[in-house]
Amino acid sequence: MHSDNPDYASDFRSKATLGVAVAALFLLTPFSVNNFIQGRYVLGAGSLAIVAILAANAWSIRRMRDYSALTLLALVPAVLFFLILSLRSQGIVGALWCYPAVISFYFMLPERKAWVANAVLLAVTIPQAWVVLETPLAARVVATLLAVSVFSAIFVRVIIDQQVRLQALASTDSLTGLSNRTLLRATLEQATRVQPSYALAHENLGDVLLRLARREYDLAARSATTTATASRKLELIDELIRRTTPDPEPPAGQ
Repeated sequence: MHSDNPDYASDFRSKATLGVAVAALFLLTPFSVNNFIQGRYVLGAGSLAIVAILAANAWSIRRMRDYSALTLLALVPAVLFFLILSLRSQGIVGALWCYPAVISFYFMLPERKAWVANAVLLAVTIPQAWVVLETPLAARVVATLLAVSVFSAIFVRVIIDQQVRLQALASTDSLTGLSNRTLLRATLEQATRVQPSYALAHENLGDVLLRLARREYDLAARSATTTATASRKLELIDELIRRTTPDPEPPAGQ
């Protein structure tokens, strides 16, 4: 399975981006302040810009909006600018920032965009490492950076594949392979969140919940420890379904 399911992969990336934003706020901000104190104003401004963009990403996720364009067009250039400055001014210390950058790109961007972003990162930082570091140290940085990039790509692919398989087990009938009510309910709930005034989606969601309730009351009524209220509720739901279900149209020609 090599296709990136948009729903499940996006959920994974959204949660990962929120986590990265929180971590950056607490871990990167102190380094930004220290850069200003040490007189490295451009480096400090670059790291603060990264924190600000991550915060904007987190806000977009909370508002249920697409954030991948902001990550690709704003965060990736800001990170590359920061890495180049850090490598030139701090040497091996700057090289250390490349590793979390690689991992964060794979976690926050759609898979193919993450490949592109990391390819650009490697194309930019590897020549800089050869210039500012001694050859033996630069060789080790390049080798480990490539390894982290490849391993991250593998891990993310495995995580997404497992998510898709688990979601398929939860949302499809094992015998027919058709979508079950769990998936239908999730789809309708998403539609009502995106468009709260969508009356048909609310009505269809109510129908799904009603039939789910009927199934539970039917199980309760069949139980050896059932109560009279379970059977009565089952009868009321059946009556409601009969009253609100339109009669089937007769075949054409009759």
